[in-house]
Amino acid sequence: MMRQYHRLKLSGYTVPQIIALTASVGTNKKNAFDHLVHVCANLDCLEICAIGKGVEEDELRNSTNTPLSDTILSVPKEISDPIVKALKDDVMKAIASRLGYDISMMDNQKLETFLAVEHDNACKKNDRDAIIGCDYLKKFHRFLIYYDDLPLVECIQWLIEGLKESTAGNPTQFDKFCRIKSDEFLKFVTIQISNSIEVKAKLKKLVEMIIYLHTGNCRGLVLVRTKFHAVSLETFLNKHSDLKKRQIFAGHLTGQGSAEELSLPGNQQSKVLDEFRKGTKQLLVATDVAQEGLDVAECSYVIRYEFVSNEIGTVQSRGRARASQSKCFLITEALSLNYQRETDNRLKEEDMKQAITEWREKGIQEFRTLVQKEQTDLLKNLSTNGPQPTALGASQPNKETAKTIHCRFCDTFLCRGSSLRLQGTTIVCLDPAFEKLVNPPKSAGEKVVCPNRTCHRELGAVILLSRNAPGYALQISSLKFFIGNEMLPRLFKKWSQYQGYMQPL
Repeated sequence: MMRQYHRLKLSGYTVPQIIALTASVGTNKKNAFDHLVHVCANLDCLEICAIGKGVEEDELRNSTNTPLSDTILSVPKEISDPIVKALKDDVMKAIASRLGYDISMMDNQKLETFLAVEHDNACKKNDRDAIIGCDYLKKFHRFLIYYDDLPLVECIQWLIEGLKESTAGNPTQFDKFCRIKSDEFLKFVTIQISNSIEVKAKLKKLVEMIIYLHTGNCRGLVLVRTKFHAVSLETFLNKHSDLKKRQIFAGHLTGQGSAEELSLPGNQQSKVLDEFRKGTKQLLVATDVAQEGLDVAECSYVIRYEFVSNEIGTVQSRGRARASQSKCFLITEALSLNYQRETDNRLKEEDMKQAITEWREKGIQEFRTLVQKEQTDLLKNLSTNGPQPTALGASQPNKETAKTIHCRFCDTFLCRGSSLRLQGTTIVCLDPAFEKLVNPPKSAGEKVVCPNRTCHRELGAVILLSRNAPGYALQISSLKFFIGNEMLPRLFKKWSQYQGYMQPL
C-alpha cells in the first residue's frame, strides 16, 4: 500500500496525510532505533509524539489499567507418547520409504518445508504416487503439531475428516497402501483412548490457571495460534467437569472466512463478543484476531496458550487485560521454541523503549534529517525497481493469463484461464464446458470435485450469482496453471499471486 502511496506522490497525485497510532513499533529484526526511522520514512512521517515521563505517564496510568504481571509458565516436555511413536515409526516412515524419502532426522519445520516442496514438485510432474504420499504425510504431520497442544479426541477427529478428503473413488495401489497404514493407526488410537489417555501437562496447567484466576464477574481471554486450536479448546474447556462446577463457559473467536476453514463471519463474531461482554460466556478462546483491539473492561486475565508471535504481539496481548489488578501469562513447554521466542521478544521490548529514549536525545531536527535520508533511499529504490505509477482504481493491463487450468492433484483439464471472473474478491469459473465436464451440484455451498474418479479432490464450492444462477468458486490450492509456452505449470498459494486478467462480473 505504501509503495503505491509513494509512487502516486512522486507522480504529482494528491495523497492523504498519514497519522499512525501504535503501542509498539517493533524492531523488524534490526536495531530498534533504525527501524523507527525506517517506519517513519515509509509512512511519510517526520514527526513523532510519545507519552512523556511524569505528568503524562501518570495520567495514562490513572485512565488505563495495566496488568500487574506477565509471567511465563513453563511445563515439562513429555518424554514419550505411544501415539506419536506409532504414527512416526509405523506409518509415516513406511509411506516416506515407499517414496524414497528419509524423514527420520527432520524436525517439524524441516519436514513441513520438505513436504511442501515435494508436493509442489509432484503436482508439476503429475507424479500421482508422490502427490498421494505427500498429502497423507502432510496431514499426519499437521495432526502431530495439533496433538502436541490439544486433546487427542479433537485431534483424531480432525485427522479422520482430513483423510476422508484424500479418499479417491478409484484408488491406486499406493493409495490403498496408505489407507491400510492409516486404518492401522486409527485402530491403535481407538484402543489407546479406551484405555484412558493421560491429559497433557500443559492442558492441566491451563485448566488450573483458569480456576485459580477466575473470580466473581471477571472475564478471561485465552489466545491461541490457529483456528483449530480455538475450536478444540472451546470444546475441551466446556466439557471439563471442574469448569462446569464453577459455571465457567467458553466461546471461541476466529477471523472471517469460510466455514470449512473454521472461520466466523462478521455477524457471528459480533454475537460472540456480545456474549463475552455481557458475561454469558466468561471465557473467550481466540486467535490473534483478538490480540489487538479487544476492549472488555472486566477482562482480568490473559493466557497465551503456546502462542508467541513477535515483540509487538507480546506488548499488544497485555492490552487486552483491562480490569484492575489484571494478570497475563504464557503457557509453553520448557526450553521450547516458543519459550525462546518470548525471551527474545522481551529483550526487543526493552530495545523499543531505548529507541524512544534515543529519539528524545537526538531532538526533532536531527531525527527529521535521518528520516529524510532514509526516505530518499527508499524512493530511489522505488523509482528504479517498481512498475510505473498508476492512479488508484485505474484499469490494470492484461497480464499473463493462464491458457489452461488443471487439477493440481491429477492433471485433469478443468477450464481455460479466460473463463475466470471476479465476483468481489471471489474467483468464479463461468464456462459451460467446465459445468458439463464436472457436473457440479446446483445448491449454494455444496462442494465441487474433480471429475477424475481416481482423484475426486475438492476444487471449490457452488455460489449463487445474480438471479440465483450458479457459479463455481475455485480454491487455488487445488489448481495448477499453464501459462504461455511454459512446459511446467505454475502453482500458487493464494489468488493474489496469480497475475492473469480476470473480467469483473
